[in-house]
Amino acid sequence: CRELKTTTLASGQSEYGAVATDATTVYWLDRGTADDGYATGAVMKVAKAGGDAVRVAADKGGLSQIALDDTQVYWLRAEGGEVMRAPKAGGAPIAAVSGLRTLGGIAVDATSIYVTESVWSGNLLKIPKQGGQALTIASELRRPSEVAVDAGHVYWISAASVDDGAIWRAPIGGGAPVMLVDKQRWPRALVVDAGGIYWVASRKAEPEGQIDRVLRAPLEGGAPTVLADNQSGVLSLAVDARNVYWPSMSSGQVLGTPRAGGVEPLVIADKQNGPGAIAVDEAGIYW
Repeated sequence: CRELKTTTLASGQSEYGAVATDATTVYWLDRGTADDGYATGAVMKVAKAGGDAVRVAADKGGLSQIALDDTQVYWLRAEGGEVMRAPKAGGAPIAAVSGLRTLGGIAVDATSIYVTESVWSGNLLKIPKQGGQALTIASELRRPSEVAVDAGHVYWISAASVDDGAIWRAPIGGGAPVMLVDKQRWPRALVVDAGGIYWVASRKAEPEGQIDRVLRAPLEGGAPTVLADNQSGVLSLAVDARNVYWPSMSSGQVLGTPRAGGVEPLVIADKQNGPGAIAVDEAGIYW
């Protein structure tokens, strides 16, 4: 990691949410404001090369999470328990599924949408993109939240209590869930790639506070490796071939460290205004 020059691609967003990228474009959620009941939310995009921010789709009702495939943008809408999608080129949003209980996380692969119902006895569902019957991958989960998918498995975070979080996985076609990591305090920011599982968890600190840690474990599970300790206000992670990156809402910094760990994190950008979401690709880091 090294300190980088920053470029503003878009400004003036109401309540900035999740962010994702494809080969040419950055996408994010502008959730609107609490003052109007989040009635002015939108899915936005801007070219990586710069230019005007463009509305992909207007939406309202508590937008969260974002996922992309080759042609579509997907997101969660709390109002109505809906999984929404719209063409990347722009257009009216449609509900891929509705009537779900409190939504926790979303991921997509070539054929399916994976979503969690973040309630005490929640489900992890696999929904065909082209329509059809949803498959319940796992049921009676303890408040499942974020979800990630690779070629063979779907991974998710579940937390019976603040101090009793775990990371699980199951085959994407269905099968017995396996717990990979347990005893995590408020696990979040789940990322999975060929090199392992990455997430953020907290540890208690005196007096009555908590410290965030960035962690990694093998895909098959095992003892976590602490990549970075003594962090705060970390809600998201991004991983590329060499490094792990995260923003700190508390310090206003964007930081990074090698995937192998073992060195102090480097401040990539400083004096940012409450950075919360992050994405990375070959061209850059986006927050």
